[in-house]
Amino acid sequence: MNSQRESVGIALSATALSAVHIRRGKIVATHEVPIVTDQPISAVLEALLALLALKRRWKPLPVIVALGPTHMQLRRLTQLPERTTMRLLSSIVRENPDRFFLSAGVPQLTTPVALMLDGSVWAASVSQSLVLQLHQTARAGSIRVVGVIPVAAVIGSAIEGDIANWPDGPCLVRAEYADGVLQHSRVVPSAEASGSVPSGIYAAPLAERGEDAECFAAAYGAAVTSRRTPLMCLTRGAIADESDGRMLRLRLASAACVVSLLFAVAAPGIGAGLTERRARQRLERLTPVRVQNAATERDAAQATGILTELTAFERSASSVTLRLASLTEALKPPTMLVSFRTDSTGGTLVAITPHADELIEMLEQAPDVAGATIVGPVLPEATNAGSTAVTTMPQPMPFPAPPPVPGVTSFGGVGASPFKVPKSAASTESAMERLTVQVMWRRARAPSASISSPQRQP
Repeated sequence: MNSQRESVGIALSATALSAVHIRRGKIVATHEVPIVTDQPISAVLEALLALLALKRRWKPLPVIVALGPTHMQLRRLTQLPERTTMRLLSSIVRENPDRFFLSAGVPQLTTPVALMLDGSVWAASVSQSLVLQLHQTARAGSIRVVGVIPVAAVIGSAIEGDIANWPDGPCLVRAEYADGVLQHSRVVPSAEASGSVPSGIYAAPLAERGEDAECFAAAYGAAVTSRRTPLMCLTRGAIADESDGRMLRLRLASAACVVSLLFAVAAPGIGAGLTERRARQRLERLTPVRVQNAATERDAAQATGILTELTAFERSASSVTLRLASLTEALKPPTMLVSFRTDSTGGTLVAITPHADELIEMLEQAPDVAGATIVGPVLPEATNAGSTAVTTMPQPMPFPAPPPVPGVTSFGGVGASPFKVPKSAASTESAMERLTVQVMWRRARAPSASISSPQRQP
């Protein structure tokens, strides 16, 4: 919990920006500004700060901003290296945000990873431009954005139960807690929500707001949340601000001046202390070499183990070409693969096949597929039943002259089109089905020493 006597919490959703001002444990003000379509966040934040009317102060008031799923991604991470530290996992996620989150080429800031009670690892990601916009706008309003955090991580501080629902435009955040600490969260459409948090189970200061308690639950949770809360993305060091640079240079100059004065006064004593320190270091060098070698060997073994795990993790990523090859081997004619999209956890493909159940059986026999599910409508589509080619994109191609059919002496005489087929040959046209299938990949394994090349379809 936040131990400051005065604090402000801000919550940003898809439709509104709300704030809660707390002084000595009591709510002194609550404000909410709706967000108009295509309105910049900076303009909405300026309007909200004008309503708060905070006093100018020498040191800006630190503020934490809670972001809904519209602006901040919260995911459970998988396929991480084992036998490693949480700091190393946070570094891996920070250096490879595109591997774990959807970025669309936009620079992302990630939070340190959080370990839940069930052993799962969670992390969050937010656009760097959004954090910079909030940080720069807040400096003009006597506040300083010290961190951003997912709404699901702070709602637990605003309720007295273990389950909370928080609406965010067309979706709803459903979170589960244990002693106020987030354990699981997922985003569902608002139509599937069974209702928001029932009135009467909010924290005491928030319950006094009556029907407005739900609107300010996230902002209240951000106001009482500590900076050490899991999944907190601190802006210090992540955002380079010009005013912060000037303040840092001023502090460094002042510190250098003070150190120079102290050194001039205490120079004799410092000289004696340095002489004593050098003598002590020389004595420490006489420690048996065996102890030093043993410590070096332990450090080398630990570093080797970490590098081995990182190397195995790097090699664990499956090849998209090999996955496509395994699907090609699994699909038997006359099934045709129309399109295929994949990511690290699964993929979606569109295929044309005589029977949908046979397609599911063929996909589940692929070595890389853990499961296959039909996710779209099954539509009829006619195709040539005699075709044996399996391709990723059906292309129109000229057909050779049809073979003679028993009982038919002519296809229309001389000069007739070679693509006209007698009525008796129309039986070769069979009804095909076009469907969309979602597949889930098996857990990636390190590649073996030799990999057999996929067999070409006859």
